[in-house]
Amino acid sequence: NFAEQRPRESSGASSSNRFDYQKNWAFCELIDLQMKGEDYLIVFEHHEDIVVLNSEFAPTSAKFYQVKSKQNGNWTVNALAKNKTDDELSSIIGKLYGNQQLFPENTEELVFSSNQGVSNKLECGKKGLEYDLISFKQLTTKDKRKVWEAVKGDNNYFCDLEGLNKLFLVKSPLRLADHEQLTKGKLVDFYNSQYPDRPAHIALAYQTIFDEIRRKTNFKEVPKSSDELRKRKSISRTEFSHMT
Repeated sequence: NFAEQRPRESSGASSSNRFDYQKNWAFCELIDLQMKGEDYLIVFEHHEDIVVLNSEFAPTSAKFYQVKSKQNGNWTVNALAKNKTDDELSSIIGKLYGNQQLFPENTEELVFSSNQGVSNKLECGKKGLEYDLISFKQLTTKDKRKVWEAVKGDNNYFCDLEGLNKLFLVKSPLRLADHEQLTKGKLVDFYNSQYPDRPAHIALAYQTIFDEIRRKTNFKEVPKSSDELRKRKSISRTEFSHMT
């Protein structure tokens, strides 16, 4: 269903050439997933910037990630909830929540991740900038209302509490200024942990995997089947192991 359901938009693949930060974010996520030792399939630019399925061949849940970089300043709930077009679901949060609408039984998390934090004051009285991870539950009633307005569109049924509780705002440790160097450092740690007795050419390994992420991110056609999705738009545990 995830493979064959047509995405709401497909501009991401053609415009993603500018977004090396997003690709390095995905690279770091691949390393983290690999280190956990569990099955996964990470999908690029299909329904969302990044989607992590919990299995390569028989997935039952998905985590949807919007990954954005910001040169200066912090994010606010207002900015995340503001519609960019006349479409009532064109805001950052609206688009992210659209995945809950399409896959309500299989969506595990809806995550907005950026190098900059969220500055709004939370229900506890502290500023969001004090936290690297903020859940919908932690927002003030006023900001929860803004999120609700951003995701309900013209049908209140689409905005359910269970879906909203899957929403998280995350400040990534991956900085915009040196994201490539940080990713290479994470790759060094991965090789030291997984292959301590085998010397690795880190620059070559990084470029090989990054190029594969870029190739699959930039594939413009909408997959017609789950097999094509795996081959053209995804990297699995098996494939990452083969590359490394």
